Amino acid sequence: MESETPINWIRIFEDQKIYLYGLSHLFKKIADKLVSEGNYKSYSDISKNLKINQRSFYYYIRGERPIDINCFTNLISLANNTIDFNFNYSKHYFKEVLVGGGSRKNLIKFPPTINNDLAYLVGYLFGDGCIKSNEWTINFCDEYFEQIDLINDLFFKLFKMKGVIMKTGDNRYELNIYSKVLAIFFNKLFQMPIGIKNKIRMPLILKTSRELSVSFLRGFSDADGGLPRMEEYEVIPKWILSSPNIEVASKYKEILLDLKEVFINQDIMPNLYYHKNNNSFRLIVSGKGNIVKCKNFKMFNHPLKKKRLESLIETFSPRWLSMVEHDLGI
Repeated sequence: MESETPINWIRIFEDQKIYLYGLSHLFKKIADKLVSEGNYKSYSDISKNLKINQRSFYYYIRGERPIDINCFTNLISLANNTIDFNFNYSKHYFKEVLVGGGSRKNLIKFPPTINNDLAYLVGYLFGDGCIKSNEWTINFCDEYFEQIDLINDLFFKLFKMKGVIMKTGDNRYELNIYSKVLAIFFNKLFQMPIGIKNKIRMPLILKTSRELSVSFLRGFSDADGGLPRMEEYEVIPKWILSSPNIEVASKYKEILLDLKEVFINQDIMPNLYYHKNNNSFRLIVSGKGNIVKCKNFKMFNHPLKKKRLESLIETFSPRWLSMVEHDLGI
């Protein structure tokens, strides 16, 4: 069963100028309950307590304007203090809610939970992505269009929003997601830095789930994982046949130590070393048995890297491979 962790994403934005579309029915329901139970005499009393003018209050309950998220969270606070109300009670109201920065452009629909798809996307963002500090843009780059297109489709699956794909001068592909709301979401919930990435770590909220941690590893590996370019060889070199390995690279030692723990939980013991020439670190998975285990937990989703892993395993002795797969229950 897929692992999922609930997100109270409303609290992520409560100090931001963010607006909610599609919550007028819940806003009115809470206000009516406050009045009917005698906690407030009228809508006017509630609007005064919320420190908004009465006209805006009526716009909100009639759905004529998106609701300022701070106003909504303040209304929830009133309800929590006076009536039997909590976030779990209202979760089903959030299924169709859209979130934006004040205009109807680039509206986001948030998933209610952190699932494997979202954990994978976060891993890919930490590996090959960034949040541009001056543009509120989430940026990805890959030399393979198919992978960038998959990431774009995943954004739409999760958030009902797609970005723009462009080909760069060095024959790579960039995906840009223009959204202040999403930039804040990844920054606040997953500690993804805005601007220069520095000493990144696996987000704490993903470490609580073994399955979500594996999905994060898959995303990071699709971004910064490497293995022999099997498609480029007519004859497979002896060094590949004798000592095959997979590596995951990063400038930041800390995140590779986090990923090492994920590998260990998959009964794989990688080695960490410093690559002096590139001033970066490598997490090396060596040994044919460990490589088969990587395929078993579906380490790569990237179309080309997945194919390379399959081609690498095809070089192993069929008899040996059959015995290993039997032992692993594949």
